[in-house]
Amino acid sequence: MACYSACKTGAISITTDCKGFYIPEVNSELCLNCDKCKIVCPSLNELSGSSDFQQQTFACWHKDEKIRMISTSGGVFSGLVRYVLSKQGVAFGVRFDDEFRAVYEEADNLKKLKYFRGSKYIQSYVGDVYKTVKQRLENNVIVLFTGTPCQNAGLRSYLGKAYDNLITVDIICHSVPSPLVFSDYIEYIRKTIDSDITEINFRYKKPSWTVYSMRIDFRSRKPYIADYFTDPYLIGFSKDYFSRDCCYECKYTKLNRQSDITIADFWGYVSDDRRYRNDEKGISLVLINSEKGSKVFSAISAAYIVRQKSIQEVMKNKSLYTPYKKNPLSDDFWKEYLEHRDFELVKNKYFYKRRGSLKHRLSRFIDDYSFLIPKRLRKFYERLKDELKRRSKGE
Repeated sequence: MACYSACKTGAISITTDCKGFYIPEVNSELCLNCDKCKIVCPSLNELSGSSDFQQQTFACWHKDEKIRMISTSGGVFSGLVRYVLSKQGVAFGVRFDDEFRAVYEEADNLKKLKYFRGSKYIQSYVGDVYKTVKQRLENNVIVLFTGTPCQNAGLRSYLGKAYDNLITVDIICHSVPSPLVFSDYIEYIRKTIDSDITEINFRYKKPSWTVYSMRIDFRSRKPYIADYFTDPYLIGFSKDYFSRDCCYECKYTKLNRQSDITIADFWGYVSDDRRYRNDEKGISLVLINSEKGSKVFSAISAAYIVRQKSIQEVMKNKSLYTPYKKNPLSDDFWKEYLEHRDFELVKNKYFYKRRGSLKHRLSRFIDDYSFLIPKRLRKFYERLKDELKRRSKGE
């Protein structure tokens, strides 16, 4: 948090609200009313993105299938970390601590890459990471910082100036789920399986990259594996029951990004060439937002299959350009949840199992086997789909 990092008197601490989200708290007895916290707050101030650069868009995936399969998408993050470490730099990313809280950590070797890799659908604890990043930058160390758009905005605002040795990477973010709900979820799973949890993977690629699963490994039991149609936490997250309220009005869901490089899943990827079709092993969407980002991506691209795409082709990733809407039942969920703190109770009422619709399965099939469908027919299908969507909204 920029305000916490900028406070010179220690008047601001990081605490949690009733829903488990990390928030700043001000000790009025220590506060000097200097307004430094307000000056660096990205929520109160507008930061411009890399608007002078002609944004570039790519689909890519790692040539090493092992790296690709253990990554959330196509393995771009791994390449970025390797590049920075090869320059004697450091990378800042998010890992789970011993209690499965998502926390920022610094890596100066490849051993920590496996802990950073993979999506973590939970709010991460920033702590002193902005301060540490600044220290490394002032010591002329190359730094890679990866986080949500708002975390990138917070870092930029705290630093107050551009650094040539800083490479920033943001993710296309759906929203930030509650650490409290996640904590209760893993306790529910632990008690159900009756064994200690050793590892959690939100994006296990079984049965596929598109229809991914939650995988939880245990000390003395077989893994728990459930896809996003059946796992209660993934259902609740995707249905926007327990995300932070400010996420529903996020001002960073736009093409003008806060970072040098943006990475995400390339949802809706299509190819006219069978060699580059979606084989359901993971495809990364990469937006290059600055000259610095372009140079870094060029330096790692030899390890990837890279296909340049138009900006229109990436707009199927809704989180790129608009916030998700709050679930109409979210307030009811929170009222009941905070009253009882019973995950199984709310699971049965709100996070019930669902099935993939015929429309969803058909859309996946057309995207995956687009190389078999004539371009003219596929464009007609896309126009028809857009028209039906507009009509359903009453436009």
